[in-house]
Amino acid sequence: MKTMVIDPRDFISGPFRNCPKCEGNEFGVLQIGGDHYIRRCRDRKCWFTQTIPLPKIRKKVIYIDQLAISNMMKVLNPAVKGHEHAASDPFWREMFELLDAVCKLQLVVCPDSDEHRNESLMSAFYEPLKRVYEHFSHGISFRDSEWLRQQQIVDLAGAWVRNQAPKFDFDPVRVSHGSIHEWQDRFIISVDAKYDQFVEMIRVQRERIHEGLGGCFIEWQKKKRTFSDCYAEEIRAYGRTILDVYLSWVRHWIEIERGIRPFDMEKYSPPRCASLITGLNYVFQSAGIPEADCIAKTAEFLLSDALAEAPFNRIEASLFAVMAMKAGAGQKEPPNRGTSADINIVSTLLPYCDAMFIDNRCRALLADIPHDYKLPYGTHIFSMNTRDEFLRYLNDLKNKCSEDHLMLVNEVYGSREPYTGIFQRKAAT
Repeated sequence: MKTMVIDPRDFISGPFRNCPKCEGNEFGVLQIGGDHYIRRCRDRKCWFTQTIPLPKIRKKVIYIDQLAISNMMKVLNPAVKGHEHAASDPFWREMFELLDAVCKLQLVVCPDSDEHRNESLMSAFYEPLKRVYEHFSHGISFRDSEWLRQQQIVDLAGAWVRNQAPKFDFDPVRVSHGSIHEWQDRFIISVDAKYDQFVEMIRVQRERIHEGLGGCFIEWQKKKRTFSDCYAEEIRAYGRTILDVYLSWVRHWIEIERGIRPFDMEKYSPPRCASLITGLNYVFQSAGIPEADCIAKTAEFLLSDALAEAPFNRIEASLFAVMAMKAGAGQKEPPNRGTSADINIVSTLLPYCDAMFIDNRCRALLADIPHDYKLPYGTHIFSMNTRDEFLRYLNDLKNKCSEDHLMLVNEVYGSREPYTGIFQRKAAT
């Protein structure tokens, strides 16, 4: 039987100051978080504790895609395959060091997403990839894309049923777990659940989506259509698809219940859109629609032009319309396996981010949206093709940090050397 001895003084670290009570130079930092931090004297005979308030801060929210996470991991981790190739490009180390700096200055946070987790799970380097994206997210995670879509649709339905103009709140706090605009503690608590049983399911689903998009690309190549025609078709498709999926599930569920069709767990289990239908029914009942009429009202809403106002639908439809237009104009190269995932992330998270570093191809799709359809969001979009601009963006954030803020960060956190030795020792679990 092993015994672990924990000394409470181990949780008190620098920078140390003279203690107001005993005057010894052991008055260190015990805890940081929210709008205050706590100092405590390490002298057992003193143990003087003081809570010190911190000013409110507002951080920039930057989304970093999996490609960048992967390359930053490889450049810092000599033990993994691909290290030498990543290390041959100084950009990745510079990107890591700048992101590390602005995050430690409490100027930036880079929330992680389900996409980071899923992509990492399908990699041979799950643990080191997780270590890197959690280093920058520091416990802040975006909610999953489907939840975010449903939230926008429910908000839209509430305005639609009352004949009001929709209003969307793009505060990232609303769509994330964790406290974005707070001073971060120095500890990251990470839970490594067992996802082995989900990896194959994620891979199969990805392959199915990729094959579907590849089929669409072939159809787009056969047609010569304008962006506006493609956009009009794509913007209407989402509501119809949701309704079709839901009604198909209801039909299969009834047939299984009645013994007409053999039991099939995949067809018997409700799709995620079932929770959306339930939410819409609640919205309409709250607006005074009789319960018996809510399903019909839900179908009317999903088939209406209202969903054209949903931000995710507008972004997604624009990206697919550009792809369709390019395919019809003679583009030969089909979408790669990451295209669907990239579009999923960009269409749902773009309005909530101050900046995004994404795939070259996805950034090009955004840039090629015609002027009359340009997206009304002020998010800065970067990729490898504009990597120097991204470094300038981060440097500008760093250099604009006020002297007062810098002094306070030094008082609370002390040394802020870039954590390039992240893989030199195993993180505590």
